[in-house]
Amino acid sequence: MILHFIFVVKEEDLEKRKPEFEYVKQMANFYKVWIKKNLTKILIYNAMN
Repeated sequence: MILHFIFVVKEEDLEKRKPEFEYVKQMANFYKVWIKKNLTKILIYNAMN
């Protein structure tokens, strides 16, 4: 499964919005780990039933 977060910002605003971009990267990493962990549990459960 691929999950994309798209962060769109004007080039002239990029430097002042850098903290927001870092937050989006952290959020994407959190969901990457969360989905992998939880989806694996669901798939294993469904395979056993």
